[in-house]
Amino acid sequence: MVKSARRAVTGDGVCIGLTYKDRAFIHPKTSHSKTLIAEILTEMQLYEELRDICFTSVQINHNTISAPRTDSNKPGCPSIAIGLGDYCGGRLRIVGAKQPLHIRNHAVVFDGLQTHCSGLFNGDQWSLV
Repeated sequence: MVKSARRAVTGDGVCIGLTYKDRAFIHPKTSHSKTLIAEILTEMQLYEELRDICFTSVQINHNTISAPRTDSNKPGCPSIAIGLGDYCGGRLRIVGAKQPLHIRNHAVVFDGLQTHCSGLFNGDQWSLV
């Protein structure tokens, strides 16, 4: 398994999900935002592409630009990214892909073990990975 190298160049993010013991958790820094997190997860279920997918974790980012990295998922377990908000740019860049991928308002499934990063954007961007 490739070790995650998640580093935000700018912006805020938090990961919610399962521990290795399969217990759900919310990071202490976000305990005051439980209602917002619940609303975001409810919103995710509205997207047909995400409706029947089981998640081990969800990374919630706000106005985040990430450095090139790989995710710490297991081989064969895809990563899914969707961008929400009023912004332009911010495409998902995957090493070896022909072109950056638009993620605004639709989900993109990709191999998170491939090196990837997010592009520059203008506006207010939320992303769920």
